Amino acid sequence: MTHEDAHKIIEIVARWMELREQGGYAPLQDGRTFRMEADHSLRGGLLERLLIHGKEPLQHTPPLHFSRPWYSLIEKGEAVVEDMFVSGGLETDTLSICQHQWHVLRREGDDYLVSWRPDKSGESHWGLWRVTKNSDSWVLSRTEEHFDV
Repeated sequence: MTHEDAHKIIEIVARWMELREQGGYAPLQDGRTFRMEADHSLRGGLLERLLIHGKEPLQHTPPLHFSRPWYSLIEKGEAVVEDMFVSGGLETDTLSICQHQWHVLRREGDDYLVSWRPDKSGESHWGLWRVTKNSDSWVLSRTEEHFDV
């Protein structure tokens, strides 16, 4: 490992710790805690890969895909949905897409216009998405449509 490699690793770990705290996680207190955290969320994690490849993390939390940030959906604007079901809620219908709730704004035949909101504020930072049934799968894709409540 070169001096430059070591310096880059230190910068990545420092940035990871800063982002972690901004995300609401408690500051790391000791080396033992850091090693445990590093094993589970830094080494091999999506955030680490972004930082290593010189990319900045997204400004807002991306939608989740089986409990992991769905960066590829945001980057590509489209993805095949491996797991989906419709459920009625108290205030709105929802789709469970890859084990996370998306809010149904409108249904058009077999298609759904949906938004993903990470919290109860109702604010969606990622706009509207269309879920379309293809011959053998569902596809989630970004749309430029607008929806007035």
